[in-house]
Amino acid sequence: MLADCIATLRWLLLSRSRRHSDVVAGIFFQFVGPAERARIFNGMASALKAGGILLLQGYGTDQLRFGTGGPKQIENLYTEALLRESFRSLEVLHLVSHEREVAEGRGHVGRSALVGHSPRGTTSRRFPRCGSVAVRSLPSVPPVTRLNRS
Repeated sequence: MLADCIATLRWLLLSRSRRHSDVVAGIFFQFVGPAERARIFNGMASALKAGGILLLQGYGTDQLRFGTGGPKQIENLYTEALLRESFRSLEVLHLVSHEREVAEGRGHVGRSALVGHSPRGTTSRRFPRCGSVAVRSLPSVPPVTRLNRS
């Protein structure tokens, strides 16, 4: 099953045309070692259009202290320095290490050490900034309504 996941990630990130995605997300996929992770990270960055956003969330190295999920190999865990270096060609919009309580299924309950990273693909067009978030004009979009299930 793990081999299937790795093969799927490799196909999605490495075999598709480059620079076509507005958003690329990687959430808790820390089951590969540093060499494979570098290839996946390069594919993620290459898939972004200019101005596209990458969303990455995973366990930080302090997670070993908590033991509430994630890999047991420290080399598979993230640090801010690792992510900054891995995505150095992208503009950092958000990069933070933090701790929070999680309840995400068996084996993933309790205090966790997390790292979140949201860089943007390089672009020649700069947008005004508001705090740590880039702001640009977007077309008007109707609000999303919550479905009421009774």
